Amino acid sequence: MNSELAPNFPGPAETRAYLRKYAQTYLAIDCGAYTYGRPLIHVADSDKPRALKIGRYCSIGDNVQIFVGRQGRHYYDTITTFPILMASSQKATNTLCNEEISRCDQGSLDVNIGHDVWIGNDATIMAGVTIGTGAVIGTKALVTKNVPPYAIVGGVPASIIKFRHAAGIINALLATQWYYKQPDELVAILGNLILSTNINECIRRLNDRNDK
Repeated sequence: MNSELAPNFPGPAETRAYLRKYAQTYLAIDCGAYTYGRPLIHVADSDKPRALKIGRYCSIGDNVQIFVGRQGRHYYDTITTFPILMASSQKATNTLCNEEISRCDQGSLDVNIGHDVWIGNDATIMAGVTIGTGAVIGTKALVTKNVPPYAIVGGVPASIIKFRHAAGIINALLATQWYYKQPDELVAILGNLILSTNINECIRRLNDRNDK
């Protein structure tokens, strides 16, 4: 655990240790400082090189599931969604096997979660998704496509409910890159504004410190 953390702060070191158990030769996992939670990661027994990246200051709720790579992908435009080749006792031709793998591999199947993302309980993140910094994923949401920064999404499949702030404030917040600072540094800069809704003043103070 980072020395800057308060002694009773829950989880970040444990979260990184927990995620390491999913690491494979083909799966790289990068979890940023201060992020906490124990998501269930779904990966195939073998796969192409894949990556799961989770930023700093993320809050991950209970029973969150994240799919990385081709695990859990099924065809829906063929005769069956069932993985017939896996169940068949007959030797499938290399052509069929290669075609199956090729179709499952279409598009990027990495998962990239930005900084300061809050993922609610029982949410599911599908392979190939990027979740922008500052986003909020509602409880039991099924995220099948990219989520913009500071968007609040919910539902099955997840859709945008609203944004946490106006577009100008979002861009200004992203420009400060506040999430690279340590908690004590942020408290020193913002003081009692740390829990304030006066975001413009927070941005001003952060920019003043960045300019020094």
